[in-house]
Amino acid sequence: MKRQLLGLVIVVACVVLMWTVQDRLFAQWVEAEQVIDGDTILLTNGEQVRYLGIDTPETHHPDVGEEAYGPEATEYNRNLVMGKRLRLEKGNTEEDRDGYGRLLRFVYTEGGKFVNYEMVLGGYAQVFYIPPEAKYKSMLLAAQASAKAQERGIWADISKLFYQEEV
Repeated sequence: MKRQLLGLVIVVACVVLMWTVQDRLFAQWVEAEQVIDGDTILLTNGEQVRYLGIDTPETHHPDVGEEAYGPEATEYNRNLVMGKRLRLEKGNTEEDRDGYGRLLRFVYTEGGKFVNYEMVLGGYAQVFYIPPEAKYKSMLLAAQASAKAQERGIWADISKLFYQEEV
């Protein structure tokens, strides 16, 4: 029995080690040069990335200007991504870019934080999907429900919410 348990522990340890090494060796890491707003960053290679699955209040939109919680969302995003290596993940549709030419991606820090999720959980973003994209939708909706229940960020004063339609 002890042998079987030891064998299982060794197998699990090997799988975790392989996963960690594979992630560090094969992930394409990028860095943010600038945070544009709560859901958009500029990479050091010149590409702009728009976060998939979320929408944040605007900070300097030509038509709507600055919305409530826009600056806070931008600052929270800055704290999550600046100075960290980032991994970008495509969605599950063929759409690679939006109408502005920005890459559409889910973003992770090298430390393992799922940036899109953290933005929603903190109450700085709400879930926003354009069909047929649906990757991580249930996870993000659960984070949004938590933020709403705790009245975090944009959910603290629903009358200021920038986008009130349910997803």
